[in-house]
Formats: sequence, structure tokens, C-alpha cells
Amino acid sequence: MQKLVDHFKGDVVIFAVSHDNDEADLKNFLKAFKAEKQQKERTISIVWDQDRTIANRFAIEALPESFIIGADMKLIRKVAGSENWYSPEAVAYFTNLLK
Repeated sequence: MQKLVDHFKGDVVIFAVSHDNDEADLKNFLKAFKAEKQQKERTISIVWDQDRTIANRFAIEALPESFIIGADMKLIRKVAGSENWYSPEAVAYFTNLLK
């Protein structure tokens, strides 16, 4: 996902919801993926859903789940499970969405 965001230079952003058991796990994840720079640039935002309010509201059943939301804030697509977000197909998909 990070490569996809970098590729589109701010035209695609990630809003991630963490289900980590504690805040230390979330911080370790961020360090491992070196997401601090993207957080400062506001291309990646991460919230800790400690009490699972967001997960319950959106009926998240499997992790990971991804939601592609348009600039109008309407759901375009829901993806359950892992996905290669920087494949040629994914880049083409987002390129078409941005047209």
C-alpha cells in the first residue's frame, strides 16, 4: 500500500484502522514499515480501534479488509484478505479511478 501511495504522490491516501491488542504493537508496526514519513505528509493516517467500535460499525469480519472510498466519500469496493496493492493491475485500477 505504501508503494501505491508513493506512486500516486498524494492523489491516493490510506486511512488505516488498527486492531492491535495494545498501543506498543501498533507503534512497532509503524516502525517496521517506516510509516512515520507518510504520516507527517498525511498520505497515511492510522487510528487505534482499541474497543473495536469501527470494526463493529463496518462489520469487519476478516483481517485485513480494505475499503476503497472515492473523493465523494462513497464506497467503491471492499476487499477482504491480502492484496498486492502495487501490482500493475492495482496501479491501472487506481489510475482509472483517478481519471
